[in-house]
Amino acid sequence: MIRKIILLTLLTVSIFAQEIVKDKDARVGIYEQLGNKVALDTKFTTQDGVTKTLKELMNGRATIVSLNYYKCPGICTAQFAAVASLVDRLDVPLDEYQVLTISIEPQDTPALAKEKKDTFYDSLILKANLPQDKWEFLVADQKAITDFTKSVGYEYIKQVNKDGVIDYLHAGTLVIISPSGIITRYIYGTSYSHFDVKLALVEADEGRVSATRVQALDLCFAYDAEAKKYVFQWEKIVGGTLFFGVVLFFLYLTITGRKEK
Repeated sequence: MIRKIILLTLLTVSIFAQEIVKDKDARVGIYEQLGNKVALDTKFTTQDGVTKTLKELMNGRATIVSLNYYKCPGICTAQFAAVASLVDRLDVPLDEYQVLTISIEPQDTPALAKEKKDTFYDSLILKANLPQDKWEFLVADQKAITDFTKSVGYEYIKQVNKDGVIDYLHAGTLVIISPSGIITRYIYGTSYSHFDVKLALVEADEGRVSATRVQALDLCFAYDAEAKKYVFQWEKIVGGTLFFGVVLFFLYLTITGRKEK
């Protein structure tokens, strides 16, 4: 009877383990490149149609980068709103940081980027205090997009439905980059603590690389491609619990077996 219980438990754990591996094989998510340097000569075009290098856009400042696309029907809208709230209330001198939103869709145009920027600038409570060039909405060709996303470890999947509508499976995150182009921090999700971002900017300004906070949450949440949102991965928690349960059970059998001998 005990052997049957053990075998059943191990089988259940293996099923959950396969599910976790399957998630990783999908290659949608963030594969951190902390301490690496982005290519500052990569060129992007602003919402005003001006082409600049990343170095010019950063302007020697610690920079917050979000990766989105402007026709996104999913988490991008929530992330745009979160970034708007962030820059609206961030307690950091305006001349000490820069915000860049980079589209991962090469067909996005400066006009579309401007439309999106105007929408969220109009939502700012303190917009009079935020210069237009503080938060730039950028587009680029596929090579520039690929070069940048690869350098920061941002993996996504492009999908085209039967009607030719383009959609992307992608994660929500902010990438913090130092003035010299070093990746110093990732901040996950679509809502952000003003304190965490302020601290990340201070660290970036000093060139200090910081380990991602609450990294364990990545094991509990995953991006649901169909729902286009982050969902709690209960099977991972159950799988982990069962695994530790099996370990404890074997320890119990070992200890009691020795006592009986």
